[in-house]
Amino acid sequence: MSKVLVVCLNPTFQKTYMFKSFILSQVNRELYHREDASGKGINVARVLTQKNIDNSILTHLHIKDESRMLSLANRDNINIKYALDNKSRVRTCSTILTKNGETTELVEESNGVDDSTDLKIRELFNKEIESCEYLIITGTRSPNYSDNIYSDFVKIARNRDIKVLLDVAKSELIRCIEYKPNIIKPNLSEFMKTFYGEDVLENSDSLVCKDKVISKIKELYKKYNIVSIISRGINPTWVYDQSGFYEVEVIKSNKLINTIGCGDTLSASLVASLIEGKSIKDSLISAMEDAKLNAESEIPGSLI
Repeated sequence: MSKVLVVCLNPTFQKTYMFKSFILSQVNRELYHREDASGKGINVARVLTQKNIDNSILTHLHIKDESRMLSLANRDNINIKYALDNKSRVRTCSTILTKNGETTELVEESNGVDDSTDLKIRELFNKEIESCEYLIITGTRSPNYSDNIYSDFVKIARNRDIKVLLDVAKSELIRCIEYKPNIIKPNLSEFMKTFYGEDVLENSDSLVCKDKVISKIKELYKKYNIVSIISRGINPTWVYDQSGFYEVEVIKSNKLINTIGCGDTLSASLVASLIEGKSIKDSLISAMEDAKLNAESEIPGSLI
């Protein structure tokens, strides 16, 4: 069976609060709340597990957060491979949901890891990557990791002919390009900032930048054989693969609950379908269905 290694060096405790309504400058009393192991990589791992894909997630954990995170991860059968860190406490991010479908995300910034953690993670990576067919690298890394850690991982994986999906942006993505990851998956805002230094909203419906995007993703495919998947919120996703440029419609839901983790769900589902032998386009269409299921769940990065 194919195995996937997920790397995300920014773990998170996700607190999700449900309110009947939420009004700024007022006292808002919750209806209920839940806590989940999260962060983009853990969300990806949760969905891969739900789709019966063998996987592990590589990250770091502060010794004071270890038992709490492992308890939450074990609840969802998430297989965490981690380096103990004595400096960077796991951050807590909070999602505010209301019964009428509104979502607000409160994001804590992460603290820098200890100087020794970079080497520990590299040693774990070299051990875990040996048995994998796919590598997924997703999300920003906590401060104090070396700038080239992700690009080094891509280089190692591609030298072993391991397929790589990247959900990173800006300088992180630029550093990885030369090692020819198989798929890159930034949103429109990240893509335009990375390659053109321009500020564009993720869900922008403006086609002003479309020619620029097509030109660059065509270049990436022709020069590096990289498939690009550019999400645009509720608007059709732009794709460039061996068949050229095309668009894939987002599957909308009439019962949105929590959109946190939809992109992570899409990454996991895409790779799961590729492992089954489906084409990029068919895999993406299937992944859109799973992203809709995630949006209908209270759990970040979940199909249930």
